[in-house]
Amino acid sequence: MGGLVQVLQERQRRLAQLGADRAQAGELAVVAQMASRSAASDEKNGVDENGRPEKVPADAYGQVSLALTMSQTGAEWWTDLAVNLQWRLAATGSALRAGTIDLSRAKAIADATSVLDDKAAQTAEAKVLPKAGEQTTGQLRASLRRAVIAADPEGAERRREEAEAREWEAEIAGAVDEGRAAGSAGSTSSPSSEPSTA
Repeated sequence: MGGLVQVLQERQRRLAQLGADRAQAGELAVVAQMASRSAASDEKNGVDENGRPEKVPADAYGQVSLALTMSQTGAEWWTDLAVNLQWRLAATGSALRAGTIDLSRAKAIADATSVLDDKAAQTAEAKVLPKAGEQTTGQLRASLRRAVIAADPEGAERRREEAEAREWEAEIAGAVDEGRAAGSAGSTSSPSSEPSTA
């Protein structure tokens, strides 16, 4: 009997999570519409024929921050995710609303494809989405790495080279800082603090 109770409890947790993910998917859809309307009414921005904001205006972030009681940074991130899932990664947004994937998987897809242009992002999305709901987030991230490289091999090589350059620059900066610290440590001792030889 105890085993069945655990199964039932686990099922309740999963259903609660599914309900939460669907509620958040609905919230993200509303946030995307808020961003679209805000961009459409902003003279500096606009929307394309599908309603996708050319650029999300600061006003939209402020509205989301106030409505959802979020920090400005949190509202910017949430709004950008909403816009991505509504237009750029619409299949991922649909899968989230349908309950095929959860929010953590939708975020993983959005994060991994953020380095790609729209067409390449949708190519990578199409490659991973069919199995995304069955994979752990770790497995999904591994699939996404492969899909992102396959969708943009030249960009992957460029990003690898840039990462190596940043790593090299950080090593050089660290060595310089260590040299300065060693030099300044040696210059802090005063002659009066040295033992006398008399």
